[in-house]
Amino acid sequence: MLDREVDSARAILQTSGLPRPEPSDGPLLPDAAGAAVAGLVALALYLRTLQPDFGGPEDTPKFQFLGYVLGTAHPPGYPLYSWLSHLFVVTMPVGTIAYRANLLSAVLAAAACVVAFAIARQIGASRWASLCSAVALAAGTSFWRSAVFAEVYSLAAVLVAGTVALLLAWNGRPRASALLAATGVFALGLGNHLTIVGLVPACVLYVLLRNRRVLTTKVVGSAFVILAAGVAQYGLIIVRTHQEAPYLESRASSVRELFGIITAERYAGQRFAFSPWVIVTEHLPAVSRVIGEELGFAGVVLLAIGLLRARTERASSVALLAGAAAGLLFMVLNLEGDVNGFITPVMVLLWPIAALGATAIGETLREYGATRSIAAGLALGIAALLPTVAVASNFRHSDQSANTEPGLFFRALFHQLPSGSGVVAENYFYDMAIHYMTLTGEGGPRRGIGRLGFDAATVRAARGATAGHVPARRVFAFASGALFLGTDGLRFERADIVGVTLDEWLRGLPRGTFVTGASAFVPAPIDLTGADHSHARPPGRPRTYEAFALRTGTQDAVWRGGDGHVSLTVEPPLFERIAALGGPLVLSADRGGARVALSGVQIASIDAGVALAAFSPEGALLRSQTFAPGEPVRMPFLEAVYELAGETPCVNLTTERWTDVSRALATGGWIAAVPAIGSVAIETAIPPSAPGVQAQSTQLMGDGGTGTAMAVGVEGGQVFTTEMIRSGESRAVFRLSVDAPAARALARVRPGGVRSALTVCAHHPARPLFTPGSAAGSLKTDFESEAYYGPGWGGAERNQAGSFRRGDNRASLLLPLP
Repeated sequence: MLDREVDSARAILQTSGLPRPEPSDGPLLPDAAGAAVAGLVALALYLRTLQPDFGGPEDTPKFQFLGYVLGTAHPPGYPLYSWLSHLFVVTMPVGTIAYRANLLSAVLAAAACVVAFAIARQIGASRWASLCSAVALAAGTSFWRSAVFAEVYSLAAVLVAGTVALLLAWNGRPRASALLAATGVFALGLGNHLTIVGLVPACVLYVLLRNRRVLTTKVVGSAFVILAAGVAQYGLIIVRTHQEAPYLESRASSVRELFGIITAERYAGQRFAFSPWVIVTEHLPAVSRVIGEELGFAGVVLLAIGLLRARTERASSVALLAGAAAGLLFMVLNLEGDVNGFITPVMVLLWPIAALGATAIGETLREYGATRSIAAGLALGIAALLPTVAVASNFRHSDQSANTEPGLFFRALFHQLPSGSGVVAENYFYDMAIHYMTLTGEGGPRRGIGRLGFDAATVRAARGATAGHVPARRVFAFASGALFLGTDGLRFERADIVGVTLDEWLRGLPRGTFVTGASAFVPAPIDLTGADHSHARPPGRPRTYEAFALRTGTQDAVWRGGDGHVSLTVEPPLFERIAALGGPLVLSADRGGARVALSGVQIASIDAGVALAAFSPEGALLRSQTFAPGEPVRMPFLEAVYELAGETPCVNLTTERWTDVSRALATGGWIAAVPAIGSVAIETAIPPSAPGVQAQSTQLMGDGGTGTAMAVGVEGGQVFTTEMIRSGESRAVFRLSVDAPAARALARVRPGGVRSALTVCAHHPARPLFTPGSAAGSLKTDFESEAYYGPGWGGAERNQAGSFRRGDNRASLLLPLP
């Protein structure tokens, strides 16, 4: 009789969705401890790999200061995130403001892993499988990525997981308070990311099927009040608009304007505007691929097993998770944007089902006769593989701890720019960087440095001029902005921004970076403290010639020194692990100087001083630099800044007549921008007095292509037809170069293109060939020297030995010789 009652009770538990006893784990890992371990392991991963300062992909640079100034982001405005970020960054006394904003994402992502563990336990997964799946969730490529940058997706994951976990808890103890708590978390989610609306069908159906009697008038009325309060979060946008907050990307002065922001009217073409064919053939494969990468093969298999197991047990609870995930995916499939971020909340629902699948394998093994210890061991091993493989596979890709250069660069820039300077915001990243440095105060004392719009008229107006022709305001731009503004006649020259100390630079290198160098006639040895190798060089007096190689974050280091020739070849067995450098790396120093050579090609050399080269753990050349004796040992920034120096000759071309373009070709080439998607062709006529002129067109930036064809013109002259094709939204800039500028050349826009008029301007190099006071010129192969390269040369390329250009037998140089 008693046995029948126990069996009856067990059957009721199995079909009710309530948690059941888990004999496989015993009392060694209580649920609270398991949840804590999951959260701490996830947080430890994120702290180790967190973006340490300003910088990051997509909207991260904005979210790094948005909360600090309590501003509004792009629609729907993200008021909840703004509030939470504000509270976090102003109260957390660690690091920079950007670091605190990044840290908020890490804390929220770890909290989501804790809730994912709880959900797995609620649907019947074992404690060990629940723990392993929660850590595997933490180590997924997309989930990990969202946790180390300031973004809204980790918060979305917490809110989705919290809503579902509270609904499952309500099912276990059907009280109205638990149901209203789930409604409250969902309502909070409405103020963060509207994809949470995808939970509604599954959650409502779950409540109706499990216990619709709880939906009394009082409960329903309370739920509507809670939901209204959730929507009311968007009132922050109206309040901050009237308060003229420092940063307002979404502005609303009325309820009508606010409705447009909440519904994201601005992005009407990017949401629920796709045909079924596009969704099935484009969006679905892309989303499926991301989810597959997130779960891995083993995770996908365990997910399938968990879903099959739910056909007989835990059907309603697992159906809630699956239905909620399907609802979120429906939202994602109808949106265009960051798929990796959008699927982050989905994963907190899928991994618990995978944990159930891992549990089912262990139980099945026992059912088929495996002993308890063998079954438990196999189940533990299978579950443990999930996080182990995920961490090993994704750590290097997710590790942002060495990404310090953006923060260092922009702080140095704002500290070194003259007071009152204007900086051109040429793209979203630079725009957000300027906002960050000015709004947070981390760019130094307020000296009137501000952002300028990215157009020539604004730049000219900002620069102005006094009666003595002295610029009223100094104007600076970054590389692509300076190039593009050159197509409107503005000439920029490289501005010197002092780089970081070698010690700072070494400390920011990723673990496993190869740092190599050689020195000749240096009075003091180079300091390698920043690479944790201060003792790599034996104590004693500096030797005349030295060579060294080390790997950061390890004990691997080799030093050679002497007063005669010194040579060091980096190869086994000097290091246990040698990166795939693609050839022998030889460090040498003698009377001829210090050199670093890869495969026989010198990538850094100096007559007297230090030659340095650093390679990534994968073997790619990161930097090569030389330091002369007595000069500061500082690493220049990779990022370059340019100052407006004046105007260049420009010519306006039309389809109606031929126009003299000699002024635009005076430097050997002109540049032009195609302002719309499509094709524009320019015909350039060279008179017979300048026979044999070679011409070549090049695309300098943007999406598209170009080509130049030559034909014989009237009276034996040459006509070059340069077709320029812009194929995308990115600004496209093209260049035509000739090897022998003629005293007179005519050009026109060929009819039939997307524009009937176009402006071409002389192309000036951003880097001078001769340094002031020196009779020796240094020709670089980088993009800054593009104007020196005429027909026959390819664009700047890079290999493991550095930058280079390819040339054919007609390659010509356009050098301004004195």
